Amino acid sequence: MDLSGKWALVTGAGRGIGKGCALQLAGRGADLVLNDRPGSPDLANTAEEIEAMGRQCVTIEADVFERDGCEQLVSSAVDGAGQLDILVSNPAYSERCSFLEYPPELFEQTLRGTLLAGFHISQLTARHMVERGGGGKIVFISSVQAYLPISHCVAYGAAPKTGSTT
Repeated sequence: MDLSGKWALVTGAGRGIGKGCALQLAGRGADLVLNDRPGSPDLANTAEEIEAMGRQCVTIEADVFERDGCEQLVSSAVDGAGQLDILVSNPAYSERCSFLEYPPELFEQTLRGTLLAGFHISQLTARHMVERGGGGKIVFISSVQAYLPISHCVAYGAAPKTGSTT
């Protein structure tokens, strides 16, 4: 698949699944807008690897667990790249805690960050894709915990399952 001339926005691109997706897209010719949380020590390293592959790369630190962070990210991404053709929505947040001790505030924060962030970033990106008339692709990434929850990741295990299809 040749993605030359396409711009992809990848959230959580500093490490893990997001970084892997970004490198694969770059390997197929896409230019990248990389996002990770503010202060991420890993985002610059991912960008260096992509630029070493001869691809253009824009990095944007933004908290996609909040709607205003998603708005800032999409606006900055469009300004930096000129267009968005692909979104890899990869937000996740988790803290380990036993079910009986899990603070309700942490449970709600995890659900918001993991489930609602995907909605916000994809809605804003889809609006851009429709407005520019070129269409695009939106990919949602979940982890294996959608099917095999881990006992001390109660909220995170619930969030990906909510949006999964089997």
